[in-house]
Amino acid sequence: MTLLVVVVAAAAVNRLMFPEDGTVAEVGEQQAYLDGVGWPNNTAIHWGTLIPGSAYVKSLKILNTANANKTIQFMTEGLAVGWTETWPPNGRVLSFNETITGDLTLNVPIGAIVGDYSWNSYILAS
Repeated sequence: MTLLVVVVAAAAVNRLMFPEDGTVAEVGEQQAYLDGVGWPNNTAIHWGTLIPGSAYVKSLKILNTANANKTIQFMTEGLAVGWTETWPPNGRVLSFNETITGDLTLNVPIGAIVGDYSWNSYILAS
């Protein structure tokens, strides 16, 4: 009888400390590398001195370390009208530990002013 009480009590304590609700907590993140160097999410990409009518390319690699599939979106804030920034893998779903690399291309319109430019950009994973 004493053994039964101990086993039941141990099972109750185990359930309190380790509840089994059928869900697994999501952990991990997406790591980004711009031209092979770690790039912190939601920070500026410095393009340097840009010339009107030109295109500039940087390699952007994303690694999904989350324990869930993630749809990856590259977003830019404050890009001027007429300028375009494209990353062909946009919208791709990455599984755990999968990487995707693509050319991030900035097209500068003819009417732009020569100068140093940077914009805040970020990776949205959903």
